Amino acid sequence: MGLRRWILGMLDRGGDPPAADEPVVLVVVSIAQAPMIVEGLVARGIDATWLPSYDLVTESTTQGTIKVPRSQLAEGTSRLSELM
Repeated sequence: MGLRRWILGMLDRGGDPPAADEPVVLVVVSIAQAPMIVEGLVARGIDATWLPSYDLVTESTTQGTIKVPRSQLAEGTSRLSELM
């Protein structure tokens, strides 16, 4: 029982808490919509960026991934409904 408790203790410790400025994915949209949505988010005070997403199956870039800092994720999610 001691070994099991020790292993569970090692697994339960977790890592460092996530950084507030770490970029997280807000939404994946079509590549035509991504720049317009990012401009709307930036105009509302959210530090949003986007990257094209490459699809390996179709071998094309048809989607854009919009990312925001972790600290602005909740606000970005609420503002997203206004822009879409």
